[in-house]
Amino acid sequence: MDTHDNGLWHLTVYLSHSRGLAFLTNIANDDDELKILMDESWEAHGQELLEKFENAVYSHPQVLDDYSAHIVVCTPDTVWIPSSLQYDDTAMENLYSEINRQDDSTGLFHETDDDVMSVTSGIAGLVPFLSRTFPGARVSSREMVLLRKFRKYPGGGTRLYATIERDEMIISLLNGQKLLCSSTFQASSSGDRMYVIAHILNCYHLDPSTMEIFVAGDAVPSSELIGLLREKVDCVMHTPSLPCFDIDIPLSARIVCRGTKSVS
Repeated sequence: MDTHDNGLWHLTVYLSHSRGLAFLTNIANDDDELKILMDESWEAHGQELLEKFENAVYSHPQVLDDYSAHIVVCTPDTVWIPSSLQYDDTAMENLYSEINRQDDSTGLFHETDDDVMSVTSGIAGLVPFLSRTFPGARVSSREMVLLRKFRKYPGGGTRLYATIERDEMIISLLNGQKLLCSSTFQASSSGDRMYVIAHILNCYHLDPSTMEIFVAGDAVPSSELIGLLREKVDCVMHTPSLPCFDIDIPLSARIVCRGTKSVS
């Protein structure tokens, strides 16, 4: 694959507490395989995570070439507020600080989808680093990437989407197009994941016989979770219409890289 023509390639960067991933997809050719530029595993949080990510980026200089880019940040600090506040930075920062109990709300990034806005910090210093290193790149929280995708699916009623990525599970709960809940939970076993879903159903007083649950993410734990859920819930399915690759690419990264090719 000739990657010298930067205009033909799209860069996707994925950052979580356990992984730093960067890969290229060909904008013009859906059948072209991925080109992995960086794939590092670690277990780090806070400033240690930022340092590992910075070192990984600088150790893989091709990541810094002038590609169109979309960066997915996976941290549990995303706050959801009304999109009407997107132009009121003070209100946005005050709400974020109050909910997350943080005095320093600098370096926030936010995105809107219709009536809701996600506000995320991730790590102190991350936003300035991304601005310097990937100028012009779009930066999204993992939760917003998933919400946008799931909101596009047809159908009404109450739907819960459980997305498994390593030792985390992201819950997206919708009633029609209305967002009820979007949150990330530590859940490293099928028992943990069942507990989280049961907790959400209980908190929102949901009847398992009148709702749908969709499961996506890591293949083996997703299949295990679907099997367990079908013993308790009437309608449990794999999340539909998702792009697939032969290698381990997290769902949120798959969505944004294929979004450049208008894949549903």
